[in-house]
Amino acid sequence: MKILILVLLSTFFISSCSEEIKLNRAQTKALERVNPKYPIQAARDRIEGYVKLSFDINVKGETDNIKVIDEAPEKTFRKQAVLAVSKWKYEPYVVNGNPVLQKNISVQLDFKL
Repeated sequence: MKILILVLLSTFFISSCSEEIKLNRAQTKALERVNPKYPIQAARDRIEGYVKLSFDINVKGETDNIKVIDEAPEKTFRKQAVLAVSKWKYEPYVVNGNPVLQKNISVQLDFKL
């Protein structure tokens, strides 16, 4: 029964996790975004927070070089934020007919109950 309640709670919290997207490049066009999962322990403890990340978009439109640049509380949401951003897909930015690497894109993911 406890497991069922935890699954239901985590499903609720996953759907309530919001993300505030602040991309620093106009040429980024998201094709696929995966929302981060709300960590079960953070949900139990009613903890909210955010993670600011920077990343590159390679010539295939995949995220690379994902780095945490700020977070609160520390290490609570980091793993889920990085995992979600690693699954994002973008339309490659094309210059003179060739896709090019986009560096230092930044985003903030807010975790709210």
